[in-house]
Amino acid sequence: MIRNSQSAWGWPAITMHWVVAALIVATFGLGLWMGEVPARVDRPFYYAIHASLGITLLVILVVRIAWALLNSTPAAPHGTPPWQQSTARFVHLGLYALTLAAVLFGWALAGVQETPIVPMAFGVLPMPSPLPLTHAAEDFLEEAHELAAYALMALAGVHMLAALWHHYVMRDDTLRRMVGAGDRSTGTPSAAA
Repeated sequence: MIRNSQSAWGWPAITMHWVVAALIVATFGLGLWMGEVPARVDRPFYYAIHASLGITLLVILVVRIAWALLNSTPAAPHGTPPWQQSTARFVHLGLYALTLAAVLFGWALAGVQETPIVPMAFGVLPMPSPLPLTHAAEDFLEEAHELAAYALMALAGVHMLAALWHHYVMRDDTLRRMVGAGDRSTGTPSAAA
C-alpha cells in the first residue's frame, strides 16, 4: 500500500519514518563523538560527514512533511483517549519542529566555521549555507544547534517509550503499524510513521 488509509500507513511513510529516525540517531551520535574527540588534523573530515548527514536528513524530512500533508493520517487505535491523541499530535509536531531547528542551526553553523563546511546532500549535492552570517554568530549557532539536538533526542525518547507502552502495556497495534505488521483484529496490513 502506497498511500495511507484510515487504519494503516503506506510504505513511503513507514520507510521515511525509519530513515529519518536512523539519520537522527547517526547524526546525533557522530555529533557527540566529535565533541569528545580532542582537536586533531582529521576533525574537519568528521564535521563534513556530520553536516552532510544533517543536510540529507533535512531533504528527506521536507519530503516526509510534504507526504504527510498530502496523505490522511490513520486513526488512533480504538479506545485511545482524546488526551492521548492530542499528546501524540503535539509530540509528532515537536519532533518535526526540533528536527528542523537542529538541522537548520547546524546548516547555518557549517557556513560560519573558520573553514566553512559545504554539506553534501546524499554525499553528492552541495548545499552551502543560505544565510550570509559571519564567524561572530558561531557561538550562538553552536549552542542553539546543541540545545535543539538534545531536546530532539529527549522527545524522541518519549516517543519511543510511548510506542513500547502501547505495545507491551496497552497491547494495541500502534507499534505493529510502525513496522508494517498486520493488525491483529482485522488481519489487514498496517504501519505507522
